[in-house]
Amino acid sequence: MVHFTNPNYNIKVKKIFILTLFFYVNTGIAGINHELIRRIVVFPFQSNIDSQKEAEESWWKVRETLTNGKRFLVASKDFLERKDVFQARGELSPADAIILGELLDAQLVITGVLKNKSLTLYAYESIRGQLVWSYTTNMHASLPLSEQIEKASEETASLLIADIPYHGFVVKDEIIGQTVFKRNNQVLVKIEISTLASVGIGDEIQWIKVFNQNLKPLFQGGANIEIFADGKVIEVHDGYILAEVKRVTDINHITVGSLIRLPSELKRFKELYALKDSIKRRINPDYFSPEISEIHQEAQETQPLLTALSFLVNIVTILLIAF
Repeated sequence: MVHFTNPNYNIKVKKIFILTLFFYVNTGIAGINHELIRRIVVFPFQSNIDSQKEAEESWWKVRETLTNGKRFLVASKDFLERKDVFQARGELSPADAIILGELLDAQLVITGVLKNKSLTLYAYESIRGQLVWSYTTNMHASLPLSEQIEKASEETASLLIADIPYHGFVVKDEIIGQTVFKRNNQVLVKIEISTLASVGIGDEIQWIKVFNQNLKPLFQGGANIEIFADGKVIEVHDGYILAEVKRVTDINHITVGSLIRLPSELKRFKELYALKDSIKRRINPDYFSPEISEIHQEAQETQPLLTALSFLVNIVTILLIAF
C-alpha cells in the first residue's frame, strides 16, 4: 500500500493548534505583560500590478526609518529570501503572525497594503499573534503616487515608532558586570536608547510595565502602563544613558530588558504630530505603583531588619560556643 503525505499537513495542524491557543489566551488577555520589542521583520507590501514599483520603494523606506537611530534590528532582504518567506503580505491571522515570528526569531511582524494611493501598515506582536498597531496614510488623489510614496512611508513608520509606549531598555554594564550598581551613594542603571532620542542630563526617566487592558491594539488604546520606578538622567552617551534611580517599588524588578520611558521623548512626539489634524495621538493611561517609595526610604526600612537578624545570629553563635 502506498501512502501519500501532504507537505502542508503539519503546517495546517500547527495553525489549528495556534488558533485554538489564541482563542483561550484572548479570553483572559487583560493583565498580560508586554515584553521588549527589539527584533523586527518587515514583509513586502501587497499592491496592484501598476504600483508594485512604489510598493517596493515604500518597503525600503519603512525599513530604513525603523533602523534609523539603531533602536531596532530589522531583518534583511537576504535573510527573508534564505528563509524562503520573501513575499508580499497584507493582514495576517494570529496563527500566521506567530509562525512567522517564530521562524524568523522576530518580536514584531510588520506587513502592509498599498492600494488606491493609501498605505496601510499592520504590526503584530509575534508571541501571541496580536495586532498591536495599524494605520492608514491617505495620499493626495491628484498627485502622482511616485511623488508621494517616500514621504508617506516615512511618516507612517515614524507614527509606529511614536506610538510604542517606551523608548529604551535596561542593559547590564559590561565593565561593572551588574544591571543595578552603586556609585557615590547613587543607585545607577545603564539604559540603551535610540541615537535620535531627545534627552539631556537631569531629564526625568520612568521604568514601566505595559499590560493589555482590552482587545484594542496594544499601542492604540489597549494598554495600561504601570510606573514602578523613576529617576533622572545623569549621563548621556551615543546610544545609551546612565540614570539614577530615585524611587522604586522593588529594586529587584529592574532587570535586563526592563522598559523605560522618557517624558522628554513623549513631549517631542506630541509636538511633532500635533500640527497634523488627521493624526489623533492616543496616549495610554498610566499610573504610579502604590508601592513606589524613595530609594533611601527603602534602605531605611530594610536596615532595621538586617540589624535584628544580625543580632539574632550573634546570640545563636554565643549560645553554640557556650554549650
